[in-house]
Amino acid sequence: MMSKIWRKYLVRATYAGVMMLAVGVGSAIPSAKADDAARFLGTVDEVVKDTGEPIRYGVTLVHLQDDYWKGMAYGIVDEVEKSGGKVVQVSIAGKYGNVTEQFAQIDAMITKGIDVLVIGAASYDGYDTILAKAKAAGIKIVAAGTAVNSKIPDWGVLFSDFEIGKRMGALLCEKKPAGSFKIIGLPGPAGAEWSKLRVDGLKEAVSECPGAELELAPVGGEISIGYALSQTSDMMTKYPDASFVWTPTMGLGMGAVQAIRQRNSDMKVVGSTIMRGVFEPLEDGTLLAVNAEPSILVGRLIVQYAIRQKLGMDTPLIQPSTDTQYPLVTMPTEFLTKENYKSYPWEQTDVPPADWSIEAFQ
Repeated sequence: MMSKIWRKYLVRATYAGVMMLAVGVGSAIPSAKADDAARFLGTVDEVVKDTGEPIRYGVTLVHLQDDYWKGMAYGIVDEVEKSGGKVVQVSIAGKYGNVTEQFAQIDAMITKGIDVLVIGAASYDGYDTILAKAKAAGIKIVAAGTAVNSKIPDWGVLFSDFEIGKRMGALLCEKKPAGSFKIIGLPGPAGAEWSKLRVDGLKEAVSECPGAELELAPVGGEISIGYALSQTSDMMTKYPDASFVWTPTMGLGMGAVQAIRQRNSDMKVVGSTIMRGVFEPLEDGTLLAVNAEPSILVGRLIVQYAIRQKLGMDTPLIQPSTDTQYPLVTMPTEFLTKENYKSYPWEQTDVPPADWSIEAFQ
């Protein structure tokens, strides 16, 4: 069940999106105070500035090939610039499974003397030794975006991947045609726990949906439009009577959209994570819905809560979790459809500015 603070968040998020549309391009520039409130959409009651010795952050994420991870990097960097501190290093593993690369990056950050390590882990297992080394150096560890199988992180900011998968499956059940129907599922990359959990959630939703059949493609090795286009085309050949294509992320979902368009099929896609390209297929109906995962807001909350912990302030969103061995901020998600996406403030919460790059920051 969603907490009261997250219900407030969703109300304010929708309100903020409506206000952005109503104000328009020619409006007056909002005050700094209004901007502070807008960028958090009600998730925190005030913006706290870093005082005293500035917090030094080291960040390692899976990749920057999509707006999800790029948005998280942007949220961290931009929030540190606004509220104080120093981002010492932002590194990427390159792809899921590149744990050795992340170990080397974390080692380098420990040597540079960071205070907070933000880790978007490239794999679920195997991080205990390097995280123990960071903890021994007095570094706070925050798991971001993906869970890591360890009790060492101090806390995390994550999404409930099982629930995301199940909610997407339940949506397809709501939209099902009469009688039995098939769902083609693209499982995502091998070794990615978040993808496995989303598939598990989908399977549970299908088991609860009368007449639903799930046909899963082979577990893949990458997240890309070209790979998903090929996978979807192969599955459409095998199951031409399928009604839907389910994808755990829109990095695969956009490839599924292309495959459906190439074949002039009336199949519909459901996916998760916002990227700039999703709005056209939402408009033409090829994309039934996309689950918004506000990764920019993830980055901002990490910085704000690191500051609050440093200053001895309350951090009420961090709660014990049965999903991980460390407490979590569990982020909300929301379905965007043709009917509601124009009122969602995706440029504040999910997708970084088009001209922003980590290279420019570094």
